[in-house]
Amino acid sequence: MDSTARENVRYTAAQYYEAVGDSEELTELDDGYIIVLGNPNISHQRISRRITTTFDNYILAHGGNCEPFSAPTEVELDESNVVVPDVFISCHPEKFDNDRYYGAPELVIEIVSKNRKRDFIDKLFKYRKAGVREYWIVDPKYRETVVYFFEEDILAKKYPFDESIPVRIYGGMPDPLTINIAELIAPFMTEVQE
Repeated sequence: MDSTARENVRYTAAQYYEAVGDSEELTELDDGYIIVLGNPNISHQRISRRITTTFDNYILAHGGNCEPFSAPTEVELDESNVVVPDVFISCHPEKFDNDRYYGAPELVIEIVSKNRKRDFIDKLFKYRKAGVREYWIVDPKYRETVVYFFEEDILAKKYPFDESIPVRIYGGMPDPLTINIAELIAPFMTEVQE
């Protein structure tokens, strides 16, 4: 998704909710500034849907208490940052109300669109600071996924799309989850485009 600043006024999360109200635009609050997000392309949506479905199937099969969500579900990280992750996993139902999630999800996945800096720098810092345990950046342009597991290391590991990625938050399970992006997207596309 592309993003542009809406105006040069700083908001708190509460003021942001009031300002955007029932707007049809997809927005985020970035350090107090409203950012208007572009619409994701079809490849982006397919990858997001396939990843969300894979997590949902795994959690249901294992009787887990976690739940996957996808955009446009809002996540209020703090008073100055409200994000709309492409995919996130929550294991704390008490952190939801009818409108959004409050706090750091266990795992967040962003699928890179035009504004690469937001995913690779801005959101990386925000998610780490907020307490997200695992952060994936799925990069269709370079056909790789960059994975951060903040609980053990701040260094990233890169996985080509054809290599299975271990989901570290489920590493202690008897049947740990791995996700192979190439296998997920193979049924509907021969080439992923940015």
